[in-house]
Amino acid sequence: MSALPSLSALRARLHTGQTSHEALVDTVLSRLDEPAAAAVFTQRFDAVAREAARQADVLQRAGVTLPPLA
Repeated sequence: MSALPSLSALRARLHTGQTSHEALVDTVLSRLDEPAAAAVFTQRFDAVAREAARQADVLQRAGVTLPPLA
């Protein structure tokens, strides 16, 4: 499993439109299905995470400045 880019690199990609919040969430969720992550979480909220990502994408497209960890 390769490492994800740094948060600052991910923010830059989001800001320039090279990726979306939804694509990042999908990437992370797919990694949670790998055997190395099998015992890490007792509960997952994939649908909630995807909806939050969709909303962040909508806000960003509308020109809203999102907080650094959004």
